[in-house]
Amino acid sequence: MTTPWVVAAGVLLSLLAVGSITVLRGDTLARVVGLQLASVLSPIIAVVVAIATGRHVFLEVALALAVLSLAGSLVYARSLERWL
Repeated sequence: MTTPWVVAAGVLLSLLAVGSITVLRGDTLARVVGLQLASVLSPIIAVVVAIATGRHVFLEVALALAVLSLAGSLVYARSLERWL
């Protein structure tokens, strides 16, 4: 019953790994894109884990990640402003 959710979480985690590699190895613009990819995928992964495990606490984690990712992206973009 939980196999499709595990597969979905695996696919999303692999995409998150691609975003992380882009952040670590890319140039400045690629790092921003990788950060945005990670900030979009992280709450989605938390929602998938919440559905797969039936624990509603992961929905709160997803909500917190969604709110903090916006603020984190703004701070990161502000700090990169001098290099762009």
